[in-house]
Amino acid sequence: MCAQRKSFAFYSSFKDAIGDMSDADKLSVYESITDFAFFGIEPTELTPIGRLAWKLIRPQLAASMKRYDTSVENGRKGAKYGKLGGAPKGNNNARKTTPESTPKTTPEDNPKNNPLNHNLNDNHNLNENGGYKGDKVATKRAAFVAPTRDDIIAYVEEEGLRNVDPDVFMNHYEAIGWQMGKTPIKDWRAAARGWNARQNEFTHNKKQTNYETRPKYDSNFD
Repeated sequence: MCAQRKSFAFYSSFKDAIGDMSDADKLSVYESITDFAFFGIEPTELTPIGRLAWKLIRPQLAASMKRYDTSVENGRKGAKYGKLGGAPKGNNNARKTTPESTPKTTPEDNPKNNPLNHNLNDNHNLNENGGYKGDKVATKRAAFVAPTRDDIIAYVEEEGLRNVDPDVFMNHYEAIGWQMGKTPIKDWRAAARGWNARQNEFTHNKKQTNYETRPKYDSNFD
């Protein structure tokens, strides 16, 4: 029994287990839960239906109490070793630092005093592709995830890409494994914008050249 226990976890499954009981049985089970959680007292006066619910509730409640007691006990041990000057022997936290093991810092290590370090810190801002803004060396990008038809439809409507037919666009790139030439596509949204621009240019050129060249005939025959 842990008389100093101040709280416990009440799960939704507990409420489900007693949801269809009468008010009297509910109250009896609720009292059993709190008595057991706070003082470790086992219920003795439950009705048959209350005992059935208790069999479902008790294992999970007991596990929660055990985790709580372990956490409290570990906290007490930590406070005890802290008063004695540190962690017990064999604990990694017991390793003492020495002047030789403590890294030395210089004024140049402070970003405010070293423009180079300051710039490097500024460069560590992630961009939308998963890399770092300002870095010259390529960084690891997020894995490409092919869009769904709904993704493409939503993006086309959002950006107003009138020249992109979502089904044609998706079928085309699925057929070639979401590649552009031999290079895997990294951003399908950029590919959609490029598709829209190409289709727009194609339509424009087609309108300029959409005429039929007919041979000229001389109406004066010899």
